[in-house]
Amino acid sequence: MAFGVLFIGLAQAGKGAGLWPIASEQTGALLLTAAVAAKARVPLRAAIRAAGWPVLVGASGMIATLLYFYATHFSMLATAAVLVSLYPGVTVLLARVVLHERFSPAQRAGLGLCTLAVVAIALN
Repeated sequence: MAFGVLFIGLAQAGKGAGLWPIASEQTGALLLTAAVAAKARVPLRAAIRAAGWPVLVGASGMIATLLYFYATHFSMLATAAVLVSLYPGVTVLLARVVLHERFSPAQRAGLGLCTLAVVAIALN
C-alpha cells in the first residue's frame, strides 16, 4: 500500500515541484530505516568487502524513483505504474543470478507472463 501511495503521490506532484518530492521520499525512507535500526539495537557493521552493496542498493532505488517521477510527468501514469509494479521480477532474476536459485515450473510461467505483459504494454 505504501508503494501505491508513493507512486500516486509522485505522479500528482506538480511539474514546478522540482526534485523536492524525490528528496522528501528519500529522506523519509532514510529516517524510517534509521528508526527501525535504532529500535532493533543490532550493530550495523558490515565487512569491508560488503560495504558497497547497501550504497549500490540505495543509489539504484533512488535512481529508479527518479526515473518513475520523470516517467509520470512525461508519459501516462497508467503505463508507468504497471511497469513499476513488475519490480519483483527483477528481484527474482537477481536471486537466480546471484544466489543460483532454481525456478519451479509455476515461477517460470509467471516470469514468462510478466515478460509478455511488458511487451504488450510497450507495444500499446
